[in-house]
Amino acid sequence: MEPKIVVYSDYVCPFCFIGKSLADRLEKQFGIETEWKGFEIHPEIPPEGCDLKSLGFSDGRAAAMFSRIAQLADKAGLRLEPQARISNTHLALQVAEFAKEKGRFKEYHQAVFEAYWQRGKDIGDKKQLLSIAAKAGLDLKELEAYLKSGKADVKLGQYLREVRQYGIDGVPTFFIGNKMVVGVQPYEVLEAVVKEGLIKA
Repeated sequence: MEPKIVVYSDYVCPFCFIGKSLADRLEKQFGIETEWKGFEIHPEIPPEGCDLKSLGFSDGRAAAMFSRIAQLADKAGLRLEPQARISNTHLALQVAEFAKEKGRFKEYHQAVFEAYWQRGKDIGDKKQLLSIAAKAGLDLKELEAYLKSGKADVKLGQYLREVRQYGIDGVPTFFIGNKMVVGVQPYEVLEAVVKEGLIKA
């Protein structure tokens, strides 16, 4: 049986968007499934978002980070725009759980990354998210009821406990079979881990 890929990620992490492109390649090459689990890396960000300096990023540090991001994105065939403001992602991750239930997760997941990293949209804004959700094929009345039910927070709480159990402190973190791979690695590294899992399976 093929090893399953599990990825812990957050939408405001540019490396997670790049990691998604790598996971997509693995899925296509090996025909294996990827399960995405939301890990809110900055729960302290207010609902309206904040600028990078509020998170301790100087102009120089931010510029250096985005330079590295641009190089990695280019290798993955992605275009990412530097973002001066960081959105709160709690609601985006809640909606992702609803999208999973409705079989529209892949559409929603890709759309949220694109909205934030390619169009500079505030994905912490409920109107923006509802628009993204509707375009991804989700029923907004059902979504509102789901959000009020608290089911999403139960799932996100479960993921957070797993994160703490595994000692994860950064995203993306991949689990391929029983092997953990942290951060954006060259595609060949992930490919080798999958092949090793296939041999052992």
